[in-house]
Amino acid sequence: MEKIVSGILVSCSDNAKANVNGTQYYNCTVEFQGEQYSAVMYATVYDRGITVGSTVNFSVKVTNAETGDVILSVLGAGAKRANANAFGIELPATV
Repeated sequence: MEKIVSGILVSCSDNAKANVNGTQYYNCTVEFQGEQYSAVMYATVYDRGITVGSTVNFSVKVTNAETGDVILSVLGAGAKRANANAFGIELPATV
C-alpha cells in the first residue's frame, strides 16, 4: 500500500549511501502536518536539485502491515504525482 502526500523538506544529508541493490540515496527529514519524519531521497531526485525548505511530494509506502512500519521517499518538488483517477480512468474493483 502506498500513498503520495506533500510536505516540507526540512533537511537532507550531503553524503550518499547505497542500499542493498546498490542504489544511491540520501537521508532526509520531511515535515508533514507539523511533525518531522525520517525519509530517503534517491540520487536521481537529489541530482535535480531540491531546495531545503521547499514543498515536496513524497511516497508513504507500508513495509510491514502488522506493525504499520512505513518508508518515506521524496519524489520531488512542484507537480502532483499523476494517478488514474486524475485522468478519469476507472480501475477494476479489488476483492
